Amino acid sequence: MRTNTQSNQSQGSSQGYRSAAPSRNRRTLLKVAEFTFYIIAGVLVFFSATPWVEVGHEIGKEIIATRFYNALVALPVVGLLFTFLRWILINALGVGLWAIVNAIQIAPTLLAVPPIYAAIVEYLKAQKQPDSDNPQIAKYQKKIAEWLMAVFQDVGRYAAIAYVIELAVNLAYFAPYQGGWAGFLKDVPLWSADKILYMQFGLMVASIAAVEIIFRFVLAVWRIFRAIK
Repeated sequence: MRTNTQSNQSQGSSQGYRSAAPSRNRRTLLKVAEFTFYIIAGVLVFFSATPWVEVGHEIGKEIIATRFYNALVALPVVGLLFTFLRWILINALGVGLWAIVNAIQIAPTLLAVPPIYAAIVEYLKAQKQPDSDNPQIAKYQKKIAEWLMAVFQDVGRYAAIAYVIELAVNLAYFAPYQGGWAGFLKDVPLWSADKILYMQFGLMVASIAAVEIIFRFVLAVWRIFRAIK
């Protein structure tokens, strides 16, 4: 009797171990997949932002040209501090511009999600009813809400403009045409296919599409998990 009981217990424990093992393996695979996604997304984001960081550096060159900045940099300790601050600011400026432009680009895709669309509409409608007792503040709140609603309704056009700006920045950075930006403008509109640098062209397209690809992938995964729940 004891032997049968021990046998049943051992079988039960072995079955429990076998059922727990696939669950642990599944969690491990999901963590590996998640970690891999973060690495790939990080590389793509860095790659996509690089041309805009260069824009920040170009703006930084104009700051260097000022006499006031040169006078500050000439100081022993303060000069080093200002050089470091300038480096931070021009990189932050480039990343900030990249973030704004890409946020505008993915806005139409984001607004295609019904819950997000409904939440934004509800928020903008609420903003049209100012909660301030000060009539001047209430007036500005209403104007800002109306402006945001107009932007919201016309977001497709703003996204198209953002893509044109992104294309111009990436064309200047990757220069996928012999002679660079100057050669590209010189041959307008009779561009020659023989002068296209296809490797640079591919990198340019990847840089422009990187954020959109990441966002659509995350959105697709979110929809799958939402459907499962």
